[in-house]
Amino acid sequence: VGKTSLVHLIVKGSPVARPSQTIGCTVDVKHTTYGNSGSSSSSLKGDSERDFFVELWDVSGHERYKDCRSLFYSQINGVIFVHDLSQRRTKTSLQKWAAEIAATGTFSAPLGSGGPGGLPVPYIVIGNKADIVAKEGT
Repeated sequence: VGKTSLVHLIVKGSPVARPSQTIGCTVDVKHTTYGNSGSSSSSLKGDSERDFFVELWDVSGHERYKDCRSLFYSQINGVIFVHDLSQRRTKTSLQKWAAEIAATGTFSAPLGSGGPGGLPVPYIVIGNKADIVAKEGT
């Protein structure tokens, strides 16, 4: 569905046109700075610049890794679901993925009410490969 290319885009600033298939899981880290660097008198307290490191775990969706995927679902802070806009079946599988993660994962700071499949952390859904859909006219 393009998870590896999306992670590369987030971390390195450019997508990968033909990434190799993910075996198990790969991990990348994105460093980002957030906040105001200036110390103007109009700044709110706690509004200073801070560094963040975000770990992005690209877990293989291939069926052959199903039994070991739960090894990578430890101390989750949030989930990014990706589906391929040119293949409708990938969107219908999102509920299955959410249920798998909710059933086998451990969560750093669970929310009070769960999302799809009982997922207890923030999540986002990204429809990928819009360029292919546009070319095919679907």
